[in-house]
Amino acid sequence: MNITAIISIFGASLFTWIILGIFFAIGTNLSRGVFIISHYATTFIATALFFSILYKFLPTLSTPFWTMIAAMISFFIIELIVFNFFYKEELWFLNFVDWIVPVFIVASTIYGLGVYFLH
Repeated sequence: MNITAIISIFGASLFTWIILGIFFAIGTNLSRGVFIISHYATTFIATALFFSILYKFLPTLSTPFWTMIAAMISFFIIELIVFNFFYKEELWFLNFVDWIVPVFIVASTIYGLGVYFLH
């Protein structure tokens, strides 16, 4: 995996994260059930959108597994930066339903799209 691929994966991760951040800012006024379903749908759609574009225009990416690993590391770096330096509110969403399940959705979507586009 070359530096262009890593920067591109980080960019797709950042754009996905920004969309999800916007959803969080807007979605906190929804009822809990609607919020969870909307969160999962937004997570899938945003990830599928940006990583489909990435896979389509950068077909020389490594295997789907390593692309997913690089993306997940990118997401965690973004979250470490944001939650340590910018976000000062309560981290109520760092739980299984609001954080672990979406992480699984993101990883599965990236890997699945990689299998679809690269093989």
